[in-house]
Amino acid sequence: MVQAIYATSSGSCAHDVAQGDQLTLPTYPSFQKLATLGRRGDDPSCRVTAQNPPTKELDVSRDGYNRSVMRTIFAAVLCVLLQTAESSSVSGPPQPASVKPPLRIGTQQPLLDITVLKDGHHTTWAELQGKVVIIDFWATWCAPCIASFPKLNALKAESAGKPVEFISVSYETRGQVEPVLRRFPLETSVSLDNDFRTFKSFNAWGIPSVFVFDKNGRLASVVYPEDLSEALIQTVLDGQIPNVEQEKAWSDPVGAEKYFRALRTEAVKKEQETHH
Repeated sequence: MVQAIYATSSGSCAHDVAQGDQLTLPTYPSFQKLATLGRRGDDPSCRVTAQNPPTKELDVSRDGYNRSVMRTIFAAVLCVLLQTAESSSVSGPPQPASVKPPLRIGTQQPLLDITVLKDGHHTTWAELQGKVVIIDFWATWCAPCIASFPKLNALKAESAGKPVEFISVSYETRGQVEPVLRRFPLETSVSLDNDFRTFKSFNAWGIPSVFVFDKNGRLASVVYPEDLSEALIQTVLDGQIPNVEQEKAWSDPVGAEKYFRALRTEAVKKEQETHH
């Protein structure tokens, strides 16, 4: 493992990006090579670096994050990992986003094949009928995802008593997810995807990504977590389409899926070795 540190000579992005909380990242040789991957256009001193000797932790923000910083850093790191993961054969570094959202607004009930972490229940669209459904996609190694947990928890609390359902989907294993949730609680219905079927049907590779569906199961918005708000949720409850910036789709879904699958395969192998 290598410690990736969000650093700036001026300190201008330290508060936005790092608050001192710790989160384990996957091991790949490319982390040894990260020198200066991502730079903000308005602050050339802001960069992500890697240090040796290796450690097991990554500094991430617990209270919030700046989208322009965090998504630039995340995209840069993912691009390098996509090129170096042993099981991936990506021809070149993908761009972080295309010009279109992952799904067309108005899409009706895309395939939902998930298992609730807490009780093993298989959630269906039929049981969600009549509710505004908010589905966010995340992973334990995704710093912006973890940083969004407090906001999701707050919005869930603010929506108490309303026909609103919050679901958080990870493609990872129970063994990967549970330790992180003990440190960073998430009060939504945390669920595990079944063989990436939901990630694929939603085209949800640019995590963190939040899909908001109306009471009839029609997609009303796809947003970054910081753009999700009580007002946006109320707009969808009122049967309207929110006037907000839509999140853009990841431009290389094939490469992203290969990378995500490689991480999950590695985790399953380690869990099996531990149990034997």
